[in-house]
Amino acid sequence: MDNGAAVTVTGAGATWSDNLAGDGSITVTAVTRPKLSFTQTGHTLQFSWNNSLGNYKLQAQTNSPNRGLSTNWSDFPGGGSSPVAIPIDATKATVFFRLVSPP
Repeated sequence: MDNGAAVTVTGAGATWSDNLAGDGSITVTAVTRPKLSFTQTGHTLQFSWNNSLGNYKLQAQTNSPNRGLSTNWSDFPGGGSSPVAIPIDATKATVFFRLVSPP
């Protein structure tokens, strides 16, 4: 509270509840996460997401066929903004993608 006026809290793709006058807290009541979408045209995948919800980036992981997911994620080149076009590489056995919010 600022001289008795309410404080407006915004950001991080979240909806906030101002309880400062009551119990002195600010609470996140809902979080809106971006949706990672893709389309395939020929031998190209295009990933897209809504950047208005915050600063997100695309990461990729390539593993051997029987390995599955692990901790070796890396930023995909040019994956800092939507959309991202990725050539499909038949020499890569398995490739995983995720969208992350940088710290």
